[in-house]
Amino acid sequence: MDDDESLNDDDDDDDVDIHLERWTTDSFGKEESAIKRVQQLAAHPPALFSDHIFYFPVEKSIHPVYINMIRDPIEFLVSSYYYRQHGDKTPGSVDRVKKKFGLEMKMNETFDQCVLKEHKACVKEEYLSMIFHFFCGTHPKCSTDLKWSLNEAKRRVEEEYLIVGLLEDYESTLKLMEKLAPSLFNGIVTYYHSAERKERSEKYQTNFKKPISAEVRAILREKLDLTYQFYDFVKTKLELLKEEYDIP
Repeated sequence: MDDDESLNDDDDDDDVDIHLERWTTDSFGKEESAIKRVQQLAAHPPALFSDHIFYFPVEKSIHPVYINMIRDPIEFLVSSYYYRQHGDKTPGSVDRVKKKFGLEMKMNETFDQCVLKEHKACVKEEYLSMIFHFFCGTHPKCSTDLKWSLNEAKRRVEEEYLIVGLLEDYESTLKLMEKLAPSLFNGIVTYYHSAERKERSEKYQTNFKKPISAEVRAILREKLDLTYQFYDFVKTKLELLKEEYDIP
């Protein structure tokens, strides 16, 4: 499903319309369709293509700019788990997520209970490696050789991404995006502080989330060792960019 919008700033006479396309595809098996759509969008730049999809290559002649954002791996798992149980504040969210995830979820089980019982809804291997797997892409080794996948993900961040930000450092990430790609993100920090954005964000907050115990956090920290290696790699690169562009 496509959601098309134009982004405009009426205060600047030289502004251009930016085509923003959000896809809500599943991650696997959709790269061919995504590549085709990006090629179509490239005929009318500037354009943004936003999707929950694993990395896919685009022709260099199109001059693609890759941007992404990640969050602390444990917080990502906890938030994802409770979202799959309880949905967010948008209308019909609970029914949608139960229909999609209900078969693998024990709907009254806390995240702590899920981890301690080693249920797949919270400790399945693909969940534990998902963050860097997204950057590795759809090569078969991305899901079968986790160390190779981690190194490939790091290489892509190093060589192909303009910026990979952190949810925990959201505003600094936006400031960098505005500096590094002003034709696409001019005014994004101002919008971030607007009442309109805050009202919109509240709709997508998870309905319920329970803090996890120190015991479960320690278990996950060990299981997520490779993912934290990737997270720390991204964090270090972000700090260097902030220093380069004098962003606190």
